[in-house]
Amino acid sequence: MVYSNAESFGKVYSDCCKKRLADNDIVILLTFYETAEKVKLRLGNAGIDVDKHLKEGSLIIADAAKGIFGENNNLLQFLLNVERHVKRVA
Repeated sequence: MVYSNAESFGKVYSDCCKKRLADNDIVILLTFYETAEKVKLRLGNAGIDVDKHLKEGSLIIADAAKGIFGENNNLLQFLLNVERHVKRVA
């Protein structure tokens, strides 16, 4: 999908996250153009209890570049770490 600006895309992913979390799904957001803090703020402004969902493990927010391409990391290792996290909180 192509969006003209971060604000438009932020509205879309905030609404989507809100719906998925309300349905008791797990949401994983890998940030790239926005910082994790900006994403948390945007989700909070959309009415999502970000701290609650982060603590219970239903919301995971990570910097895509650091999480996937950081030192000594790769995509498979990142996904294995996410899987371990989900199993711990489930």
